Amino acid sequence: MGMDRKARKPGLLERAVVRMDLPADGLAGVPRIELIGDQELRMENHKGILAYGDREIHVSGGRFVVKVVGEQLDLRAMTGLQLCITGRIEGIQLT
Repeated sequence: MGMDRKARKPGLLERAVVRMDLPADGLAGVPRIELIGDQELRMENHKGILAYGDREIHVSGGRFVVKVVGEQLDLRAMTGLQLCITGRIEGIQLT
């Protein structure tokens, strides 16, 4: 069996977003992922690239890792806050 992860209590900002029924991406620092068909993935508020290859790219989302799987994957553009992955995207997994 895997190790149990300790549940994290929501912070003040997270509780305020829920109470005011605001969109989750209004929460500062929370990654926002946009998938355009199966050819392009855009991510805002990332924390860096953890692994890179033409079949798999792992991106830190802070509390989780975004694993992008596909063929001919390419990190097309990246700034401190945003990145763009292109290629034939076959799957996305949050771990």
